[in-house]
Amino acid sequence: MDYYIRKTFEVEQRDRDPTENDYLKKLKNILSAPPTFGVPPEPSIVVGNVFLGSLADAENIPMMKAYRMERIIICENVSPIRRRRIDDMFKPVDIEYNIIPIEDDEEFMVRHYFEMAHRFINEARTLGHRVLIACPGVSRSGVLALSYLISQGFTLFEATRSLKDKRRLLLCNEGFMKQLVSYAREKCRLDNLEGISAPEYGRPIDLYRIRSAHLPAFL
Repeated sequence: MDYYIRKTFEVEQRDRDPTENDYLKKLKNILSAPPTFGVPPEPSIVVGNVFLGSLADAENIPMMKAYRMERIIICENVSPIRRRRIDDMFKPVDIEYNIIPIEDDEEFMVRHYFEMAHRFINEARTLGHRVLIACPGVSRSGVLALSYLISQGFTLFEATRSLKDKRRLLLCNEGFMKQLVSYAREKCRLDNLEGISAPEYGRPIDLYRIRSAHLPAFL
């Protein structure tokens, strides 16, 4: 009888525990809340001397000098010709860069690159350098910035709301969202879902537009 009661309790408890899909749904709701169109025309602070911006920001050398950026993470799978162009752009102005070959594809395992990005960022912070995370769209740099905040002790939704408020359009790749939820669980940084308000927004056509928006639109 005791065994039966214990097993029944375990099943009921498991049924009550939120699943990763529950967190994914809340995460998508937060990310799709208005405003959802365009990104700011300048980098935004992630934490301390870590910034999140667009590739257009990164390639704007006068802006990078004005922001005193000394390191840049470029989240893009580049060709050899593109790599040489990046090298020619940043070496003359003493900006150190790290190219992380992330594809904006829902099947891509972006999780494999979290630690690589975090090490580069932490090295920069230790030296007092400013570092920019950038990509050609929003999802690749967005997921790395969110993963870094989680590694620094933010919960999943704290990190997401912090950057969503600053960037408007932050993360559209659902595969990346799933991996971010798993990473937050691994780091014990999932929020208590009770009391988390994240209503669902948008018509299907609006959500399609958000998911398919890979180029920053400046407002």
